[in-house]
Amino acid sequence: YQSFYRPGDVVISNDATACGPEGPDYWNLFNELEPGEDMEVAINEISKTLFAQRLKNTTQPFFPNAAKDLFGAVLTHFSRNQGSFYCDNQALRQFIDAMPTAQLREMLEQHPDLRAMTSYIYDDASGQTQGVLSELQQQVRELFIGNFKKRGNLSMRELVRQKGGRMIFVEYDLSVGETLTPIYTLLFDLAIKEALSRKKSEGNVFFAVDEFRLLPNLTHIDDAVNFGRSMGVKFMVGLQNIEQMYEVYGQARARSILSGFLTSICFRVNDHTSVEYVQQLHGRNRKKEVYMAAVQGRGIVENVRDANVVEDWDIQRLKIGEAIIGLPGKEPFRFQFLRAK
Repeated sequence: YQSFYRPGDVVISNDATACGPEGPDYWNLFNELEPGEDMEVAINEISKTLFAQRLKNTTQPFFPNAAKDLFGAVLTHFSRNQGSFYCDNQALRQFIDAMPTAQLREMLEQHPDLRAMTSYIYDDASGQTQGVLSELQQQVRELFIGNFKKRGNLSMRELVRQKGGRMIFVEYDLSVGETLTPIYTLLFDLAIKEALSRKKSEGNVFFAVDEFRLLPNLTHIDDAVNFGRSMGVKFMVGLQNIEQMYEVYGQARARSILSGFLTSICFRVNDHTSVEYVQQLHGRNRKKEVYMAAVQGRGIVENVRDANVVEDWDIQRLKIGEAIIGLPGKEPFRFQFLRAK
């Protein structure tokens, strides 16, 4: 951001740098929802992404699943009543914070397709009702904090659709750690989905992601990497090591995602898994070694052996700023990057 920001660019962050094309502005979840048949699908995907970590880490899936459904129901109710009141993150946070259980049931009763969810919170005094509501309120209070609970107008979907040569900076807030990770994941998923959409506008969309491990549970990343090139979607991602990808996406899916990147820039790595990945990436060959025999009189010895195109010592000998570059259809080569000024 500090090096590349230009007036007219967009910054989505949890600090004072947050701005839209025309000045200070903040992300609005409801502006990602378009009226029509696709709205229900969008709400389901948003709810699933925001509650993914809770669903993954729980031993009692009923409560986060019920909370996820109720969160989607609240989004649906707000979206259907946008003409009656202003819908934004601030209104959502205030509603979730202050809503009595009876009011939530009354809200669900207004919509025939949401009425069945009243069974989650049928009795104010029951442990089930309290458990579901606490799960919902806790997740909303963790995610919609700082700039993400303010009144705003920014829509990632609209920004990607408009294009215009601008940059969108999504700044990771180290001060809150991984608390906001579901929000960042959702923002990238929305951008990817819009870039792949049949309603997309002409032009390319470039994604430059540092520390890719901070974006777990991306729903559309596989399609974007493997099929996005023909639709103008380009990815450049940075990883510290391969184990990070295995941890957040699982080994099989991580390998599938990584296989979609045809160009690789591999700096010096120390862990065995990353070294092994770089070697497998560039394949095997056969090398002929010619040397003088240690025993006098035997002369020159020739030995043919199976080897890696990139050996582990090739990786360990890389200097600071030096990398092994792999391009489609080309042999790998070393390259020394210049120090940034």
